Amino acid sequence: MATFIFGGSFNPVHLGHIEPLLALQQRYQIPNIELLPNAVSPFKIDQKSIADEHRLAMLEIAIHNTQGLSINTHEIKATGISYTYETILALKEHTEELFFIMGMDSLLSFNKWKESGQILNNCSLVVLPRPDQHHTTFPLLPEDLKHRLAYDFDINNAYAVGKIYIVETPLLPISSSQIRADIKKGNTQIKYIDPSVLNYIHKHHLYA
Repeated sequence: MATFIFGGSFNPVHLGHIEPLLALQQRYQIPNIELLPNAVSPFKIDQKSIADEHRLAMLEIAIHNTQGLSINTHEIKATGISYTYETILALKEHTEELFFIMGMDSLLSFNKWKESGQILNNCSLVVLPRPDQHHTTFPLLPEDLKHRLAYDFDINNAYAVGKIYIVETPLLPISSSQIRADIKKGNTQIKYIDPSVLNYIHKHHLYA
């Protein structure tokens, strides 16, 4: 069975993370998608984060009533900077087929990722673009990534190595940084976040 991974800092997790995954799962009949919180992103070394236990607790709350989403703690347990290629190599020891889910913004910076070639040698990417990114973003991709693009993702026939599958899913106009900013400002009407997650944030005085 193929393994599907969606990595991120989830600081905090919000509906913009969860709902596209559920849509992807339903559309392609994916049995399970693993959410992979990183310990320290190499692109966010200077960004202040909260304790791993809080991010994990919020993830558990966010997926509590969902089927087919689970949490993979590999990177948090490993501690230190989370390099995706190292995670992919470790996960490939336990699965033959691996798909790494990401947004288009991540794909645009993909060639800056450490050992990005190693990643594509061991898995395929499933990219979820925003509707406004099709005509403006794809021309910006490096040529070595353009030739890997595919638009015909099928869980039963997809290549598990070297492909970049572009998949349409509904995306929400929200980010973790916006939620953190709203909380810091004392805003009480915060959209696109599970109320139980928001209650947890307030209870533990996170991001204030």
